[in-house]
Amino acid sequence: MAATGDGIPGHAARGIVWFVGLLVSLVVVGIPARKIGYLSSQRLLDVVTKHDAARFVPLAVFVAVWALVASVLVHVVIDVIPRHSRQRPSDRSSP
Repeated sequence: MAATGDGIPGHAARGIVWFVGLLVSLVVVGIPARKIGYLSSQRLLDVVTKHDAARFVPLAVFVAVWALVASVLVHVVIDVIPRHSRQRPSDRSSP
């Protein structure tokens, strides 16, 4: 990953991480939602055909969980992993 002198990834690397993070989190959230029936074809059709505000609740919950998972995943990749790898001693043989 391209980084500046202080280990912070560049804009292109952050963009790639966000793109991959959104795709991975969509799979991580979407597949279980489909498997348990929370995000079924009928519920998605209800978003279009119903006329009350409650029709958006399943979709809003899905998008909120997707956003949370994506942001946590990207935060870990961009901030936590590089910080953790910098804290490791580079030469373990010296006292």
